[in-house]
Amino acid sequence: AATSCSDFVAREVAARLGFDAPITTVANGIDLVQADGADRRASFDLRAAIGVGAQTVVVLFAGRFEPRKGSALLCDLVPELLTRRAVHFVVIGDDLFGLAAEQLATRCAVAPLAGALHLLGRRSLADVRSAMRQADVILLPSRWENAPYTMLEAMAAGRPLVVSRVGGIPEMVGDGEEALIAADQDSTAHLAAVELLLDDRELARRLGGAARERVARDFSAERMAARSVEIYQRVVEQAGPLSTRLS
Repeated sequence: AATSCSDFVAREVAARLGFDAPITTVANGIDLVQADGADRRASFDLRAAIGVGAQTVVVLFAGRFEPRKGSALLCDLVPELLTRRAVHFVVIGDDLFGLAAEQLATRCAVAPLAGALHLLGRRSLADVRSAMRQADVILLPSRWENAPYTMLEAMAAGRPLVVSRVGGIPEMVGDGEEALIAADQDSTAHLAAVELLLDDRELARRLGGAARERVARDFSAERMAARSVEIYQRVVEQAGPLSTRLS
């Protein structure tokens, strides 16, 4: 039996590798009980870490700062956002190629900023999940994704999301339902979506709540485990008794 955690990858494997056997999608799952408990015990204070007050608006990118995760788009979008808005943009994650420190920070340094950029580097999973709960908007402008756990963590945090229409992401959220989805590599569309959520707090609240409900309904660890067990049982039944196969 073959499984994939997104329909997108199942289609790509069939088309690119000529794989003609059935592929069953088993969506990734997150342990919400464990995640919620760990997040609420975390002592990480995002606004204290960047030296701002409780009312300061924060937009967060959490993930590896590299091309597949949308580094080029971020280098265009962030300076523009911070020129137009007195918000604080936080990057948490490995700067694999020095792109955040060299390109993003340099471009922000020469722009007439109303807001500020903060590069916090790699943090623990507990810190990242805690930061997500405290952000006003989470931006994930990936150029390629399968079914990212970062999405599940952001959805579990119940915060409004702006994401790219790539890979398996549209299988996880609906545009205007659990997130705002922008076209791949379109920095103008991503920026417009972020600003819409900053201006329309009711929309932001509704999308964040819907994302939390969706992850609990469709992407729980229990659902993933149950679906996997169903497939294992089917394979065993189709194979027949072990004693028969060995004789």
